[in-house]
Amino acid sequence: MILKAHHCFTDGLGLSAFCLALSDGYDANNLPQIQPPHWAIELLMVIMKPFLLVKGLTILARKEDNIHCFKHEEASTLGIKTGAFSMDLDINEIKHLCKKK
Repeated sequence: MILKAHHCFTDGLGLSAFCLALSDGYDANNLPQIQPPHWAIELLMVIMKPFLLVKGLTILARKEDNIHCFKHEEASTLGIKTGAFSMDLDINEIKHLCKKK
């Protein structure tokens, strides 16, 4: 099986869950667990929220409408953005088809 996916479609946990779902021994408990942040980090996030909100609103207010935010070019010169997606696939059906061969 060959899988090609851009990193924006999934993260490490999503890809781990997908690969485990393809195996016969799928168990959601085998997925790595995300640890909650330390209390000091949570406190810092709460304190920083108002400042980040003001910063974000300031950036949005100053941004010109037709400028690409990463390349600083006219948006009209960037071309047409497209994407392609396949239909939803049933993992169990794929496993069944692979076992037949």
